[in-house]
This record gives sequence, C-alpha cells and structure tokens, in this order.
Amino acid sequence: SSTNTKIIIREGISPKTLLKLQHSKLRAKILLFIKKILYSYADMIVANSHDGIEEIKELTKKPKLKTIENICEFENSKIIKDNGFHKLFSNNKKTLIAVSRLNKVKRVDILINSLSVVNQMHDAQLIIIGEGPEKQNLKDLVKKLNLEENVHFLGFRHDVMQWMINADIFVTASQVEGSPNSLIEAICLGLPSIATDCPTGPKEILNNGDLGILIPMDSEKHMIEAIRLLIEDENLRMKFVNLSKSAKSRYSSERIVNLYLDAINSMN
Repeated sequence: SSTNTKIIIREGISPKTLLKLQHSKLRAKILLFIKKILYSYADMIVANSHDGIEEIKELTKKPKLKTIENICEFENSKIIKDNGFHKLFSNNKKTLIAVSRLNKVKRVDILINSLSVVNQMHDAQLIIIGEGPEKQNLKDLVKKLNLEENVHFLGFRHDVMQWMINADIFVTASQVEGSPNSLIEAICLGLPSIATDCPTGPKEILNNGDLGILIPMDSEKHMIEAIRLLIEDENLRMKFVNLSKSAKSRYSSERIVNLYLDAINSMN
C-alpha cells in the first residue's frame, strides 16, 4: 500500500517442498511466481529452518532473511507416561508411533513394510495418528501383510502427546517437510526418534543425527536397521532420552518470542 509499514513473511514450509506437493505443474509455476512477487515486497522473511532459508535465497535477494524455529512447550499440559493410558500399551510390544498426514510424500508405507520385517525378530506394533487420502491404501497394505493386530490407525486425536509419550520410538519416513512439529514434539517429550534426511528440517532438529537416527529417504533397508537398533540397544535409547532434555530450551516460547522481537527491532 506504499506506506512505511514493515512487512514480514513467515514461511512454514520450504518453497521447493510446496511445489513438490502440487499435482499440477501449472499450479506449481503459478505459486512460485506469486511467491517471488510477495518476497519482493517483504522487508524480512522468516523461515523455521536454515535449509528453508537457503531455498528462499534462490528466489530473492532483496529482504533480510532469518531462521526462527517453531515453538514447542508442554508447561500447561499434564503429559505423563502411563502404561494404563490405553490397552495398546499393556501388551508388552515395542510401540512405534507416527504422527502424520496420510499422503504419498509421507511414505507411511515404508513404516508398515519395515514393521513387517522387524516383527520377524521382535514383537512390535505401529500406532498411526492422522488422516489423509492414502489411508485406505495403507489399510489394504496392512491386510496384505497380515499386520491387522500390529498396526493401529487412530485418525485425528486431541490427545496426541499422551499417545506419543507412552510409545517407545517415534518414526517418520517423509520425503518432504517444512520443520516437522511432530518430530520436534517427540524430541521435547524425550522420545527416541528416527527420521529421514529429507528437505527441510529433520537434519537440523536431530542435530545431524546427535539427537536421533537420521536415515536416507525412501529406504526400507535403513528404516528396518534403525528400528532394530533402537529396539535392541537400550543404552542408545537412553542416550537420546537424556540428550533431548537439553534440547527443550531451543523451542521454548521465551526464546522464540525474543527472536521475533529482535527481528522486528532490527528493521527499525
């Protein structure tokens, strides 16, 4: 509007990721064109990952760029580990949990196929929280592999954190992300985690594999190996649990708010 009002754009997902999610190439090109125009009017662009910032640099050189992570806090929530929370946690199976939209790029099929192999050596189950267009195909895969007693689709839940904290391992096989909140929440809850090294976010959240296991994308082999390793190596699980405690402060509202205030003040 040609005023002196400062404009900040916040990107919650990397530009390349957004384009990969489009079924139409024409729609992707139009969205990219619109983004470039909007970027040119901004005084600052904030992204929730460093890799996201690097992608934005390819589209614009004008505004200031700043990385500010997502907030993750449970201060006002009563989230405690309780095996009596649900009967699924009283069957002595190692419990894997995935929190994800059920679409093709999330590759939940890899988690199901991997569980089928892992179950030949360990008694494990997979809890899947989320909805999406691939749900029926994933259910058909579960039936084909005779995993109906080991894979549980819970749909959308309002008590996701309670399910996560009672699980043993968090898993994600996504091909693309922004900065996945579910992985951040798993780390903050002290849940040993496995994630694919996809653009963008997981590598930064897991600190290049120091806070969890980082595996290549689209690899059932590596997912199987990672799940087996965490099931069999209690010391490694406890290492990730203990390291996660120090990571919580990175996503505190106090730190994130101060980063935004600093960003805003830097423009005045």
